[in-house]
Amino acid sequence: MRMRLVGLLAAGIALGAVGASIAPAAEAAPKTTQTARCTDGGGHVWKGRSVWGKTYTDRSGVRRVQNDLTGFTSAARDATTVDYTIKSYNGNGTVARTVRQSDRAFAFNRGTRYLDRNPRNPISAPGRAKIVVRVGDGNDGRPGCTMTFVQPGRPAPARVPSSSVRAFVTGYTWWDNSPPGSAEISHPVLHRRAGGTGTYADPITMAVGYTSAGPDIPYGTRFYLPNFQKYFIVEDICGACHRPPANVTYKLDLWLDGRSSSAKGAKSCAYRITGNQPVIRNPARTYPVRAGSIC
Repeated sequence: MRMRLVGLLAAGIALGAVGASIAPAAEAAPKTTQTARCTDGGGHVWKGRSVWGKTYTDRSGVRRVQNDLTGFTSAARDATTVDYTIKSYNGNGTVARTVRQSDRAFAFNRGTRYLDRNPRNPISAPGRAKIVVRVGDGNDGRPGCTMTFVQPGRPAPARVPSSSVRAFVTGYTWWDNSPPGSAEISHPVLHRRAGGTGTYADPITMAVGYTSAGPDIPYGTRFYLPNFQKYFIVEDICGACHRPPANVTYKLDLWLDGRSSSAKGAKSCAYRITGNQPVIRNPARTYPVRAGSIC
């Protein structure tokens, strides 16, 4: 539940790079290798890699991007079995395919050998199509961690509908929620705890101001934020959101999660997204979506 004071910037500061116009989308360069790492709930550090290839048109006329392989390894001595889920996402946020296994025995050889899979090639959308890996030790019962690999290239600039208004946007995370170290929310609607992927069907939790008469915006209200290309839903309250700054209609506090990063990293992400930007209340279902976490 979001009760802490939020937002470190003054009301007049506008969101920067997230909302800037950028060059038209470019196709992925051949054989681009991306790497990432994360730490699961048992303290095992996982290294991931994903190799992107050329774009091509399949037999049905759909433009796709090759993902030659996506895999992971760990140097932990006790990482001898693994639970993993690999999802490939099209640029509109739909899942192209899911591959998962539980308690898979594998010899990572202290991080020198990768368990590689060949996910389905997603529909090409530079900067939006992606492969998401959830991985963790297979025998300790603790949660895994997430690595995301995004198709190289810049996404097309977001179009801001004329129906939008301005809002002052802040963010909160696992680390500074109330209580800290939780995803608790005050008024669940679609989620028992803060979450969501950003699609219309699964919007991300957000918090709004409130008084003794109730929330400033009814629980269950959806918003669309063009700069993020994500949908959000009111499921929580924010102690510092009742009075929006001058020249904006709303003050909205977005769930950023942050469990896969440090407290410092999550705070830095919240700082980066703080500022004024356009929002659409009660949006249509048809806006473009870049599914996944903001940070």
